[in-house]
Amino acid sequence: MTELDHAGVVAAGAVQETSGEHCVQFAFAIERDKIIEAANRRVVDDDLRNRDATGALGHLAAIETDIDLIDLLAAFSKKTLRANAVWTSLGRIHLDVCHVLYRTCMDAPALETVSTRIAAIRTACVDAAAVGGRSAHDVTLLAATKYVDASVITMLVTAGIDGVAENRLESLTDKQSELPQLERDTWHYIGRLQSRKAVEIAQRVGAIHTLCSASAARRLDAWIQQQQQLVLPRLLVQVNAADDPSKDGLTHDMVDAFLDDLPQNISVDGFMTMPAFAEDPELSRDAFSRLRELRDEMQQRYAGRHPLRCLSMGTSQDWQVAVEEGATHVRLGRVLFT
Repeated sequence: MTELDHAGVVAAGAVQETSGEHCVQFAFAIERDKIIEAANRRVVDDDLRNRDATGALGHLAAIETDIDLIDLLAAFSKKTLRANAVWTSLGRIHLDVCHVLYRTCMDAPALETVSTRIAAIRTACVDAAAVGGRSAHDVTLLAATKYVDASVITMLVTAGIDGVAENRLESLTDKQSELPQLERDTWHYIGRLQSRKAVEIAQRVGAIHTLCSASAARRLDAWIQQQQQLVLPRLLVQVNAADDPSKDGLTHDMVDAFLDDLPQNISVDGFMTMPAFAEDPELSRDAFSRLRELRDEMQQRYAGRHPLRCLSMGTSQDWQVAVEEGATHVRLGRVLFT
């Protein structure tokens, strides 16, 4: 039994050849901090490659929004796959890989199951919101859909999720083409916001949670000046509330100047953060509390300029603590399915 097994990690991988091209099938049901720690130490043995995928890949959607599959795979020693062609092409096909796995290695969760999970989350949200004197109606439940396909998004919306959150423009575009019935406000963007893609993303979503560069703000400002009849999505500034060097976002002491320097057409609706993963949700509380305090301070300072109503914080493992600390948006993955 490997160290990864002891860490509670189940992983499976297979490489197959299809029409002369390699198709990788690889996914994880993760205790995320442990798999990354083990991966970085390259504690992987050969029998991990051939583990039976049936049942072991039960929750592909468990891969959280801040874990990029490419980065995760790259952390492993290449001996895990022993296929150079796979590694060189992985960046192009990794979303297709996930879709293949989703369809072939697990059954799509039943609508009844997901509806039950969402109802249970909303019930728990009542008590969590009450800690801060708020209503559960103040909290928007977002499904992190980076690794699920359009059919599952349809099911999530039918089951009562408030919105869906995507990480990549390409995936967002593909899924929106398959789901034209979903309104713009249903879609949220939670991936890294590249300046050159900022305008196209802004035209497609109701909210961007990851504004943290002046160049992206300038692109959006130029666009809105040229297309004055169009409305910008809600914009949240990403803050590195835990001062985690592995996370994107502004540090606390950068936020004031960033807000002050934004073009007049750009108003900020709130903040987003992603603290370091911890098994104990209470370990995230300090980061969430600090972000709420920063929001309250900036809300007073920029009254009439930046609404700063929103706090996007909390994922599957710590969403209840986030709501207790004032989250208005939580980004959920595996908790919707298991």
